[in-house]
Amino acid sequence: RRAEAMAAATATTAEGGGDGEDVEALFAAAAAMTDVEAAVASLDARFAGARSLAAARACRPCVATLACVRATLPERARTDAELEALRRANKLRQFALGLGSGAEDYALRRSEDYARDCEAAARAAREDARAAVRRFVRAVLPSCTGLCVSEGELEQALTSVETHAEGGAMEGTAGAVGRVRRSPTDLRRRAAADVDALLSLGALARRLDFEASRSYWFALPGRGGALRALADGRAELAAWLRKKKFKEALRADVHAVPLRRAQVPAEYVALDMLGGGLLLAVPTPKGEALRLSRKCAEARAAGRGAAKRRRL
Repeated sequence: RRAEAMAAATATTAEGGGDGEDVEALFAAAAAMTDVEAAVASLDARFAGARSLAAARACRPCVATLACVRATLPERARTDAELEALRRANKLRQFALGLGSGAEDYALRRSEDYARDCEAAARAAREDARAAVRRFVRAVLPSCTGLCVSEGELEQALTSVETHAEGGAMEGTAGAVGRVRRSPTDLRRRAAADVDALLSLGALARRLDFEASRSYWFALPGRGGALRALADGRAELAAWLRKKKFKEALRADVHAVPLRRAQVPAEYVALDMLGGGLLLAVPTPKGEALRLSRKCAEARAAGRGAAKRRRL
């Protein structure tokens, strides 16, 4: 998997016009990766970072999921322990998808890539929004590594940052030339404005459950299309398999299915569904087949029940 990440990263660099030094740096970085980091890098390069693939197939962007990683790495206990260590070290972040297939339906993103996503989302925004993202990346992300953050934790982290101007200019203690001391009230007001900016940019999402109404999910800015595409892809591939005898087909045939509505590679969706328990790998005389699981049927029934309750 690490070699796969190296090869995919090299191809992406060559496609983007990178030089030999870039390739050497990528190889050195890949060699130092853990198995989980290498799996996420490989998934990003195969499905999210392949610009030519997206252009050739008019694909939507993809996002690496926990299910994809679990389908890639066989030892689940070791994978989960490594994920937890990477999360605590702020090297890898998890994001709740809320797609209804299970309690562990998460996207995975390397922390440095997530910081770049947030900065890219703020590039066309006003200066105060860009400053909010800089404070978010500098103070909130290193100290808050979970799926969500409480209002108090968010305010505490945002008010602890005094540096926010371009070029490293600083706001600090009074008496220094060009520096302004902010009162606690001003800092709390600025933190509230930062939260509003982060919500509008999509870096945060307000939690709607009653018990956690004063907290926020960390979110993937600009990735709403990827989440919709994944949900559509799961539904489309499951519908295709339901029409097959025994609700199964050879893996190669599944990977070749054109997902016209989702516009993502069927291989990516099949990997996600396999790791999430929605598909089962079944050996056959002709090769490995993928079969719809009971969990997929249960998720479908639960989704129909939820839709019916919303109509009522």
